[in-house]
Amino acid sequence: MKRSLQIGSVVMMTMLGTGATVLALQPERPAGQPGNQQGGQPGQQGQPGGPPGERGPRGPGGPGGVISVEQAMRSMNRPVRQLRGQIGDATKRDENLRMINEMQRGCVAAKGLPAPEGVLANLADDAAKAETNEHYRRDLIKALRILVDMEVAVMDGKGDEASKKLDELIAARDKAHEEMGIKDDE
Repeated sequence: MKRSLQIGSVVMMTMLGTGATVLALQPERPAGQPGNQQGGQPGQQGQPGGPPGERGPRGPGGPGGVISVEQAMRSMNRPVRQLRGQIGDATKRDENLRMINEMQRGCVAAKGLPAPEGVLANLADDAAKAETNEHYRRDLIKALRILVDMEVAVMDGKGDEASKKLDELIAARDKAHEEMGIKDDE
């Protein structure tokens, strides 16, 4: 557990239980500069100096903090090729779980965003756009359920079941992309 205290331009951190203390001097920042007097970095969520609700430079989407639908989809599709060849391999369990987790994060991020602009641009009215956004979200919820089932199968050492879930995920992705007119890179 860490406890930090900032006094002027001196920051002191104490690690409870270890007796270790770190003392660091921070450079003075001119008035109006990001992080001035509050110690926050620009863009850090919940920190003064950055826009409210945005993530920092290491958050989703990198600098700027906002992840696009395309980035989220790439984070879901990227691990598929590698998982195809190794999902049933018990010796690659941790790596497979890491990739499945990456896919889940991408799925959750995409699910919270509207359907891609290229899909919505071709629709006639707001009702059609709302219907497409709902269908898009339901498809991603289905994908997330498959990913959770795949994760459990990998954790339980059920390679055949995990492989079937991966095939189910790929089929669901391909069907959803076909329905929306999205062309895959894969």
